[in-house]
Amino acid sequence: NPVWWHRFFDFYAMYIAASGGRTLFAEGEVDFDNEYAIGVFRFLQKGFEKGYFPKGMLQGNQFLLENIAIQFSGPWNIGFLKKHAPPGFEYDYAPLPVPEGTEEPILTYSDPKNIVIFATTKHPEEAWEFVKFLISKESDLKLLEFTSQIPFRKDLEIDSTYKEYFEENPKVLKFARQISYTRGSDNVTQLKEIFDVIAQAFEYSVIYGMQEPRESVMNAAETVRRILRR
Repeated sequence: NPVWWHRFFDFYAMYIAASGGRTLFAEGEVDFDNEYAIGVFRFLQKGFEKGYFPKGMLQGNQFLLENIAIQFSGPWNIGFLKKHAPPGFEYDYAPLPVPEGTEEPILTYSDPKNIVIFATTKHPEEAWEFVKFLISKESDLKLLEFTSQIPFRKDLEIDSTYKEYFEENPKVLKFARQISYTRGSDNVTQLKEIFDVIAQAFEYSVIYGMQEPRESVMNAAETVRRILRR
């Protein structure tokens, strides 16, 4: 079965990059039935047609096994590659591919995470103090050191708190510089349903080539409109 959140890291990230930062909605209306989304579907469909992308799960990390030259990734993968890369294995990170003529900077999906304090908590002041501790500069440094995940913090790459860390971890610095050029997802309650629709269209058109990208994107957008009208 197609997994809805997988599409954040291929279609959606590449759609944001290709479109210069669009999301699925504009002014509250469905807005992804456009040439950018169609182009991403078409690009990835060709990759599956030519066998560049696997249609199923493969054993082992194909990048480290040197069976593929490029993989879509993020900062969560930095520690893994650093730990498991064989001796002499050279690699680096780069922005997502975009259509020719796309202006820089290249934007991408931020994969944001949120912290919530429930209104029903019996200890709101203590909870708030803990949240402030979690998002302090010192805690964000620990987050970087332990996970290589990027805190959503303005001027992260030039803040003196993190200077030594980035000097020792230049690959992470590339992602820190990208943080100012990211988009999240639209704030709609039906987000999972919407991405379920996109994931099904993606599987049908992109992976198995059973429908033209334009028709698939247009149908998906119309299905999302029907979901929102319910």
